[in-house]
Amino acid sequence: MSMIEYVGSYVPEKIITNDDLVGLFKTDFDLKDWIVSKLGVIERRESEIVPSQQGYFAALDAINKAGDIQIDFIIVNTFFGDYSLPQTSTLIQRKLGLEKAFAFEVNMPCAGPIYTLSVADMMLKSGRYRYGLLVGVDKIRDLIDPEDYLMSALFGEGAGAVIVSNNNSDNKGIVDFYLGSYIDGDDSDENYSLKVLSGKAKYPIQSNSNINQYLFMDGREVKRFIVEKLNYTFDWLLSKHLDSLDELDYIITHQANKVVIERILEKRGVPTEKLRTTIEYLGNTASASVFITIAKHFECFKEENKNILICGMGGGLTWGGILYRT
Repeated sequence: MSMIEYVGSYVPEKIITNDDLVGLFKTDFDLKDWIVSKLGVIERRESEIVPSQQGYFAALDAINKAGDIQIDFIIVNTFFGDYSLPQTSTLIQRKLGLEKAFAFEVNMPCAGPIYTLSVADMMLKSGRYRYGLLVGVDKIRDLIDPEDYLMSALFGEGAGAVIVSNNNSDNKGIVDFYLGSYIDGDDSDENYSLKVLSGKAKYPIQSNSNINQYLFMDGREVKRFIVEKLNYTFDWLLSKHLDSLDELDYIITHQANKVVIERILEKRGVPTEKLRTTIEYLGNTASASVFITIAKHFECFKEENKNILICGMGGGLTWGGILYRT
């Protein structure tokens, strides 16, 4: 089974508080109270460096903890990296000086860490590779409409990294995973619930209207999606691996919305004390979210005989879940 052996993270120094947002946006309601009661966010970070540099710092943090090992492959999850080409993954590879490794990336914010962990698990189980480096990073606040208080309140920046290995153990590590995807909305009017339309073939940068440059989110539809897919993940676990959700010791989800996720757990009878979060002080860090949260709460992975659910759901639309046993 594949194990998460080492972790790293990069958290930008610049803090944007809820009071800062109150000063920026004029609303006819208490914006500070709304942010905390609806999103569960107190503050978020904004980076002043490009994604490849953020990812490099997180990866270097993990590599320094690992010591003298050889990384065989690098998978970077990002949907807003440095360029369309070259890939952010190869930029990070060069910064790290890992010439013997190969690097590629996936464009799946939010659920991307589940996809990259699953792909790495299969690659490691093939027997051809020993260590893989996985990184999640976005410069997502550059995509926010400056007049959109919801997006400004929700999203933050940073990077997370994990090093996974094939430990040749039958009872510790990634027990199982599942992945899912579909496209919502209608292609004729492009009413997708999560979208950034600019920068590719249909809407090249040079011909864009401003509205296409920003990240759009249909909050109500995305909330419905989160509820549906997290419940689906619980049902998957019960059908394949657990007799009861009481057997789960820790839960790490994509940091989409703390309030919504806690309500889902309460309705399923799962104590919210099992949930591990970073959204309160980092916001929703998109592609980095799951890896940053794993790094922050890695002590859970050092305990013996614990069942950990790792799951993500978001842009694409994509989702997935992993059962991890320590």
